[in-house]
Order: sequence, then C-alpha cells, then structure tokens
Amino acid sequence: WLNITNEFFKYKSVLLKGTKASLRLEKSQNVNIQIKQTHYCNIEIKGKLVLREGNIYVKADLIALNQDLNQLLNCMVKKDIFHGQYSLKANFTTEGRKNLLKEASQGALVFYSTNGRIYKFTLLAKIFSLLNVIEVFKGHLPDLSKEGFPYDKFEIAATLHNGILKIESALIDSPAMKIVGQGKIDISDFTTDLTILVAPLRTIDILMSKIPVVGKVLTGRSQTFISVPIEVKGPIEDPEVKILPATAIAKGIFDLMKRIIKLPIEIFAPETPH
Repeated sequence: WLNITNEFFKYKSVLLKGTKASLRLEKSQNVNIQIKQTHYCNIEIKGKLVLREGNIYVKADLIALNQDLNQLLNCMVKKDIFHGQYSLKANFTTEGRKNLLKEASQGALVFYSTNGRIYKFTLLAKIFSLLNVIEVFKGHLPDLSKEGFPYDKFEIAATLHNGILKIESALIDSPAMKIVGQGKIDISDFTTDLTILVAPLRTIDILMSKIPVVGKVLTGRSQTFISVPIEVKGPIEDPEVKILPATAIAKGIFDLMKRIIKLPIEIFAPETPH
C-alpha cells in the first residue's frame, strides 16, 4: 500500500480537503484506493474506490454534524438560500463506466436542520403564490427576499437507486405552516416529481368563512386544519406547481401530516365547474 496525504485535491469542480488515503496496484492491474478521510464542503467522507477492467466502483459514507447550511449551499451551488445548522448522514455504492450514479447505484440519506430560515427559494415562492391565489388562509406570507421563511425543523429521509433519489419523507416544520412531501428527484439533471401537502397553522375558524374540502363545505368554528395538495414537477430551480385533486394524495403522505399536527385534517378541494 502507498499512503497518500493531500491537503487539497481538485477534480473538475469538486474540491476535496484533508485527504488521507492508501493506494494499491494489484497484480490484476486493478487500482484499489482506500479513502480513510476526506472532506467535501465540510462533509466528512470515508470509503473506497476501485478501478477494474474499465469499470469504476465507489463505496462512500458521508457524515456532517452541526454544520452551517448556508456554507454548504454556497460551496455546492453558489447560492444563498438556507440559513441554519444541519446534520447529515448518507451512504452509497455505485459502479459503472461513465455515468456511475445512473448505471448502478444504491444508497440512503438522512438530513436534519433546525432553527433556520429559507430565502429566495423558487419552489417555496411558487407555493406561497399558489396559496395566495386560492385564498386558503388570510394572513401575511413572509417575503423570501427580506425576512425569509423561518422553520423550527427541516428533515429529509431518502433512498438512492440508479440515479433516482426517492424522497421517502420530507418535512418543514414552521411556526406559520407545516409542509410534508414525498416523491423523487433525478440527480442527473435535478428534475423533480413531488407531491406536497401544505397545512397553514390556522384552524378553520380563522380561515375563510367557507372552505371547499373533500365532499363537503366546512363553516364556523372547528379544531380542524386545512391541508393543500400540491404537485411539483420539472427542474428543481424552476418547477411547475399546481393544485392536485384530493384523490391523488397517497395515504402515506396524509398519515405523515396527521402525525405531525395531531389534530383532524381536511384536504382542500378546488371548486370545479358543473
């Protein structure tokens, strides 16, 4: 084994820092690299890389504890979108010749952030615009270009399969509203196909006097929350956002919202012409 220590290593746009690795050239001409430690955007990475018969095999474990989320996004995408602390744990394996993640990849990811704010995030801005149009609730929606959207908790649990990141559950828990989601993201081009439920944290008695929900109209005082089903499709930087029929909501995402709110929930049903 040949031990390698390198303070900085750059491949295309990826800058690795504090790399410690061991390299071995095997009799079969395979190259085996054991990565004892390296860092990408303050995420610690350990794993191995094997070059064999034209294929590249990668196994990696990633971890970040109580890191700055704004620094992460500035490092990765050069954007100032989220402020707050985050922790992340992920692992993946992949093997192929050209597009490793698309050819054969498996993995899992858990992301957790607390006490943060979201700024200038197109997807959230479009959701807010939609809520304004359908007038689901009265009240001030935060200006994402100024004060931002505060959250107490932001969580994502996902799995990876051949380049598709399946969002098993996503949650933004905010003083103003709760947002849960499921779906998938193609990480080769970051196109999305997501289903989201948005529940403003105002019970029906302080919403509109009459609100269309599934199969009925609720009026008066009620300890019930309205949730709005939304479809998100297209490039993550500028997706299409529209209201979904209640029948399109899977039981899993509805149960996720119920576990968080712990009170009755009704699904907003857009009025349709007779």
